[in-house]
Amino acid sequence: MELSLNNTLISVETALSLDYGINDDIDDVIANAKSAIERKYGIELTTDVITLQNEAAISSNGIHMFMQDLRGVLSQLALYTCCAVFDHNPMFSLDSVNYFGFDKSTLLTYFRYLLDRKLYEKNHEAIVDPFKAALANIPYSEPRRLLVVLLMFEALGFPEGTAITTQLLLIGGF
Repeated sequence: MELSLNNTLISVETALSLDYGINDDIDDVIANAKSAIERKYGIELTTDVITLQNEAAISSNGIHMFMQDLRGVLSQLALYTCCAVFDHNPMFSLDSVNYFGFDKSTLLTYFRYLLDRKLYEKNHEAIVDPFKAALANIPYSEPRRLLVVLLMFEALGFPEGTAITTQLLLIGGF
């Protein structure tokens, strides 16, 4: 079975309503995506999506539809990640983007924090700003697109999405 990273990313970016160019400010990209999601699903992203889902257990069909769509693309991303591990070929390299401008040990530490729930809860906010700043120096590429997806999952308060994206980035980097 052969999967395409590009097609997987297009599916994820579409579900997350990510529409951006190379010079777009990441905060604007995320704000625009959140606004598009709110319009599309008739929801207000006032807190993380898991809390919203729990609060809307009976009343909101929109959040349930959004979560269903998120789970679908997360499944695609997870499948691609599993295949990349199995084949030892993620189809990209973080070396091509100079490890986002971090030394390998710093980037590995950041990834470790994002892959462990306890470490994530303690450290995720400290990692977001350096990743956002790194985007300014990264050319359009699969690693850049994955980093934008990671930041969007983070902005939505969806740590499982952040973790699976981090895992794929880790496979491509080390």
